[in-house]
Amino acid sequence: MIHLKSKDEGIRMNSDAFQWIMIAIFGFLAIYMAYINSRIRSKIIIKDQRWTFIRIIVVLITILSTLELLKGFSILILLRYFVTIIACLIFFLSHDGVSEQGVIAGTNFTKYQDVHAYDIYDKGKKVILVLVIADHKDKEEMVREIIFEQDKRAKLETFLKEKIGRKYRRMRRN
Repeated sequence: MIHLKSKDEGIRMNSDAFQWIMIAIFGFLAIYMAYINSRIRSKIIIKDQRWTFIRIIVVLITILSTLELLKGFSILILLRYFVTIIACLIFFLSHDGVSEQGVIAGTNFTKYQDVHAYDIYDKGKKVILVLVIADHKDKEEMVREIIFEQDKRAKLETFLKEKIGRKYRRMRRN
């Protein structure tokens, strides 16, 4: 006998499977980011700007996740909400920056010996550090940008001249 599914039997946003998948994803991200941040947080000497575009998006994701609580309440939704908030909070509190041994961008640490070139330029009230980094896996170069507050420019320039001054290069900006 063929059983036809009704509209309500399909995959819904508040189904238990969806909730468990989201709990697992955000739980893994929270644990991974907490581990990475605990290892690199104390090494950063000059930290990046707090309010960047991606951090604002993460705050919006956190706010939007509360909308599910308005729709209905269950223990799984509440658990997913808390795990999402913890993961987003850990991401928001993490920093990129420069340290004695290298540069931290995202969750990636790059030694100064792998930096081929760098440039520092102003963009409004921000200072942008552009790094050209060797990617040993693909044998190509990657470009990373880290945004700092304007008041950190002099300290950043002095620090990078001391560490990798010979690699400074003016780059074209788009």
